[in-house]
Amino acid sequence: MLGISGSIVAMVLWVSGTLVAFVLIHIFWPPSRRRGHNEVVGWQMSVIGTTYAVILGFMLYNVWDNFRTADLNADQEANALVSLYRLANGLPDASKQKVQTAARRYAEIMVQEEWPDMARRTVSPAGSAITQELWGALVSAGKDPSAQGASFNQAIAELAAMTEHRRVRHLESRSNLSAILWVVLLSGV
Repeated sequence: MLGISGSIVAMVLWVSGTLVAFVLIHIFWPPSRRRGHNEVVGWQMSVIGTTYAVILGFMLYNVWDNFRTADLNADQEANALVSLYRLANGLPDASKQKVQTAARRYAEIMVQEEWPDMARRTVSPAGSAITQELWGALVSAGKDPSAQGASFNQAIAELAAMTEHRRVRHLESRSNLSAILWVVLLSGV
């Protein structure tokens, strides 16, 4: 998939090519010679134009829906992290400190490293490491009998949800419009 600058260049080249074709058609086949064909081809062009507009509308809806889904997923990941941080208050003090410190580092790494890396279509190794650290801190907290309880069980559930939302975020960041839709979009057919 093209980056933003590549996409802009592609669109400028496509529009420029279309304008050149328009001028050449105007020069070599003037409107006065085309007028007789309008009755035959005009209604077909209207049908094709309407069909293209409907397809374009569906594509825009699909892209917007994917954006909303990705936005919701990121919010759910953040909410799970906040819940995990708060649930750590129910753990023994040593475990509480480990989990809350790791949760703060997770948030910092996501904002400062992982999101910029996702824009470059790469995965942050620091993000995977801090996720493993969070799991390690919570699992080791579970070995303490005094940590076992509703708070611990809910913290495990929130960490599992957060990890799942992170994984989905990575998958969504790599998705793009299929090749056939790009062909339809650019060809106008």
